Amino acid sequence: MENYNQLIKKAKFFFDANQFEKAQNCLSNILKNFELDLKTKGNLYLLLADIHTKLNNFKDSNKYYLSYLDLSPNDFIAHNSIANNYSKIGQYKKAEKHYLKAINLNKDYEAAIINLAILFDNLGNKSDALKFYKKAIKINSNNLGVLYNIYKLEKKILDNKKIALIKEYLDSDNSDYFNKASGYFLLAGYENKKKNITNEVFFLEKANTNSFRSKEKVNKEALNYWLNIIPKKFDNFSFIENIKDKNIVKNFYPIFIIGLPRSGSTLTETIISSGKNNILSFGESNLVNWSLLNTHRKVLFNEKSEAILDVNLIQNKLVKSYQNLITNKNGQRVQFIDKSLENFYYINLILKIFPNAKFIHTHRNLEDNIFSIYKEFLNKISWSHSFDNIFSYIDNYLAVIEKVKEKYPDNILSVALEELTIKPEEISKQIYQFCGLKWDQNCLKFEERKNLFSSTASNNQIRAGIQSYNEKKYQNYQFLIKNYKSKYEWF
Repeated sequence: MENYNQLIKKAKFFFDANQFEKAQNCLSNILKNFELDLKTKGNLYLLLADIHTKLNNFKDSNKYYLSYLDLSPNDFIAHNSIANNYSKIGQYKKAEKHYLKAINLNKDYEAAIINLAILFDNLGNKSDALKFYKKAIKINSNNLGVLYNIYKLEKKILDNKKIALIKEYLDSDNSDYFNKASGYFLLAGYENKKKNITNEVFFLEKANTNSFRSKEKVNKEALNYWLNIIPKKFDNFSFIENIKDKNIVKNFYPIFIIGLPRSGSTLTETIISSGKNNILSFGESNLVNWSLLNTHRKVLFNEKSEAILDVNLIQNKLVKSYQNLITNKNGQRVQFIDKSLENFYYINLILKIFPNAKFIHTHRNLEDNIFSIYKEFLNKISWSHSFDNIFSYIDNYLAVIEKVKEKYPDNILSVALEELTIKPEEISKQIYQFCGLKWDQNCLKFEERKNLFSSTASNNQIRAGIQSYNEKKYQNYQFLIKNYKSKYEWF
């Protein structure tokens, strides 16, 4: 048997190479076969918790965090980490409990205070969200990201004094690009309220530039992936289908919402999850793309246009990740929503894994959609920060959607946001029928739900219920995109 130092060395090598299952095996071997002092054992628990988090196995991650907290109950950072995991698997009361423990152990622990505020925000608990956001601002008055979150809930927060402080911060010499992006989005919102479009557009450009720069390396890689790599690969996937256990997914009936951000996807997701069927939603999980990249990164990033995918490898990774988020009883129909909008690229792959899958394609007026994306603080979407990239992404999206709708007409339902807001009962009944669900009136009363959780940019909008579509909202911004009309046939 390998000695302790050999296993630690191997675990570090596998961890650095992103081979987390192998790193986990090495560390588990150490825990099982060696006598360890409490400090070493605690450190191994933390490492294993981190590895399982990276594997999207939040239940096992929390098992190790709890073992660690038995040894070190006053580690406020660990309480914050386990709370993050509980939030991801929908155990919000436990998440709140551990965030509060972290804050009680360190009253100025900014990360836990902000995370708890975000949790309350996502649950629609406006008063508690504001309470903790404002507590965070007292600790760090320059945290413009927190101020932006407050502004989303309480527009009146922006007065002349705060605007002056924001401008003073932005004029200072600093490289916190996320914070600067937040500040510029705040200034853009302030100018929008005054109907000063020229100034608003000026600040929006600076906001998006800084948002991109806040994760520049990651964003450049993601931009290349979404604009260049996957559009060329998706139609050249070929599959090795040596699935060993097809029974594992025979009871899976997942619902995938696809399309562009700001296209009515959150409204559609909320309507589906608000009926008596109690359909779980995993939001923008990114699990399909994550599973694909974790099993076929080299294939995707090579220069060949063709990509040969081992469906069994991807299925094992993907199904295990979904099962970590659901309580799956044998013989029971498993139905959930995944709102990772980019999954339109992976419909052929998903249907290989989940033959019963349904796809709802949400869409709206494209010009409105473009402006809505650009004006929103979408920090995690690499292509959302410039009109050039937005148009390039949409050009690819339209070509792909046309192909997959033609190829899989029985699996894809298109839902226009305009129609959904005008005829909510009629369109929601179509959605329910398509998904094999029993419709009931509750699905249109989602704003009354006590357990409505949403972490998207539309979080506050959906809590007001279904709103009339405003066709004139972006008519004064048309000058920004007039040069694209000759470049794209669809525009």
